[in-house]
Amino acid sequence: SHIDAFIVRIPPGVQLSAEGIIRRNTAFPAFATLLPKERQDRLFAMMRSKNGSGIHYLTGLMASKIQLFDSLRLCNSCVVSDRNRYGDCHYHLIHQMPGVYECPIHLEPVMDTQIRATNNRMRYYIPPAEDAASTVFIADNDSRIISQNKTSFEAIATQVQWLLELTNYEEILFNPRD
Repeated sequence: SHIDAFIVRIPPGVQLSAEGIIRRNTAFPAFATLLPKERQDRLFAMMRSKNGSGIHYLTGLMASKIQLFDSLRLCNSCVVSDRNRYGDCHYHLIHQMPGVYECPIHLEPVMDTQIRATNNRMRYYIPPAEDAASTVFIADNDSRIISQNKTSFEAIATQVQWLLELTNYEEILFNPRD
């Protein structure tokens, strides 16, 4: 939420729009394909507004059995790749998505950091991924689950990445079964 409030603080001349940010830098495309058009429109409006308190409910995350992650997550190979390409690393949206345990690019486990995914301070400041990269770890239970379900987790990560990259999700609108 608060995308419109963010946009008004961007310096003049920077070519960003609320719509562009939501469609290219949030999980909106992945969830939009699973929602009827009316809920897509409500979700989009909530993301732009100052009141985003119902976003998780509207996307179905509150009723889902898929566990949300407690911490921000990184792929070790993405960290190395980011450092080589940009000089430092950053958080990738795909690694934060519910149900994604493997990086779809490197096909290796996504690691937890010690940075909590939600807290009141994160409204104003998210610790840099470069700081978090030195604190990555994989929980014992995640390691066992990943090794037993590697093919499934690779498929899930690849499919979620595809959903995040959709630009024409309107053509794949949710179609309720009869």
